[in-house]
Order: sequence, then structure tokens, then C-alpha cells
Amino acid sequence: MEIVGLKIGGSIATYKDVESFPLSYKEIKKKALDYIRVENLERIGEKEILPALEKISLFIGLGVGPFGHYLVENWNKLEDKEVVHKSVAYYCKLASKILREVGLPVTYEEKFSPRKTCYYYNQELNVEKLKEWVSEKMKEGKVPVFHGDMIPCKGRKAFDGLDVLSADRSLPQVAIELRARRIVAACDTDGLYNEDPKINPKAEFIPLIETGKEIKIKEDDRKGDVTGRMPRKVEELKRAASFGIEGRIVNGLVEGRIRKALLGEECKCTLILP
Repeated sequence: MEIVGLKIGGSIATYKDVESFPLSYKEIKKKALDYIRVENLERIGEKEILPALEKISLFIGLGVGPFGHYLVENWNKLEDKEVVHKSVAYYCKLASKILREVGLPVTYEEKFSPRKTCYYYNQELNVEKLKEWVSEKMKEGKVPVFHGDMIPCKGRKAFDGLDVLSADRSLPQVAIELRARRIVAACDTDGLYNEDPKINPKAEFIPLIETGKEIKIKEDDRKGDVTGRMPRKVEELKRAASFGIEGRIVNGLVEGRIRKALLGEECKCTLILP
């Protein structure tokens, strides 16, 4: 079966753009479900992913929304720097439980999270151990799940020896090493636009991206994202496409889009081709 990677964005799985979020792990555990869009995850699992599993072998990368972004943006306020990893790992455990309850054979093991299996060396990303775990679980007929994280950073200083690794970067790298057929990135818009369509309704939709061609995306300076925002995400998909891996950016809030994209069927999306 074809190997496919699915990135479930924080914009559709969590309430991402919150003004405040707990800074202690104890409080995060108490309030976690208030920040997870449970009904969206249930629908994505039951209506989008489950029907596709007969034809593909799947692995999932979760965008962590405020469970990671808010904490990293407030790094200097954290008494316990480990709260970031604890937070994203707890979120992934809850999300995996939600997906299992609708029948998906998902598996998450914190000891094989990016924090434990990945590292940067002189800005180069190593995902070898994560890739091995993902491959092993897919051979067992399961759907392995991992998440954005803070990972060891060798060769330069970052956040006290750690740096951000988003699922937007780790998932394409794992896909390259597994020789996946395609990557599907599910977000809250129909695909890529030349600027944010939520701010400018006249923003132009970009249906196709080819790896050898540059695209210009106007960014909204009012909105920050510790993972690099859309241009960085697109660059990672373009890099995967240079290895022959098709990429699709789809609206995960529209029923049927993720399922069709996973199966390689025609649907409204931004297509990233080699």
C-alpha cells in the first residue's frame, strides 16, 4: 500500500489563537480539553481517515496549537522549561485517545516522541529514530502519531539547548526517508493563497505549486507563529516534492476533502508537484 503522511493542523484540532494559556503543567492537565476541538477530531477520524485506511498506510503529525506555540512564545515566563514537552505530549495522548474512540488504530508512545528521537546538529534535522518507530508501527497495521516538540539542538544555542521542531518540518522529513507517496496538510483554508483570505477576501487562491518556481505570499505582521508560518510550511512541502512526494494543502473543515486528498482523488486543494 502507498505510504501517506497527514498533518492535522493546530487550526482545526485546537483553539489555536488564544489570548492566554496555562503556564504550568498541572493547570494544563486540568484545562486541556477546553483547548481541543474534539468534534473536529472525531469527524476527521471517523469520516475522513477511517474510510481511507483500506488503501493506504498512514502516519500522522499533529500541529500542537497553544499547547506548544503559546508556551514557546512565553518561554522566559516558564518556571519549568520542560512544561512545553509535557504539554504537547499530553495533548497528543488526548488527541490519540479521541481518534481511537472512533475506531482508528492510532498509537502514540511518548518515549518515541520527537523530543526523544530527533535532534538538530548545525541546523540539520535528524529524524532517523522517529522514522524507524513510524515504519515499525505501520508494518504492525497501526497509525503512528507524533507532534510538534522542543528537541535537542547541538552545535548552536537556542532555547536553553533546545529548539522548535514543528510537525510541518518533521513530517515531510519522515516522509522523505520512508519514500511516501504523498503528504496531506489539513488546515482551515481551501489551500494556499497569496495572502491571508481571512483578512483579505480578495486574496488569490494558488491551485498549483511546482518545486522549481517561486511563489510570493504576503504575510500578516500582526500574527506570529514560532514554527515559521505558511512560507516555511510550503518550503518543506516543496522540498519533499523534490524527492517525488506529492503534497496537498486542503481544508480540513470541509467534509470529504481530507479523505479524497489521502487517496489521491480530485478535490479542491493546493497541489505541490515535483
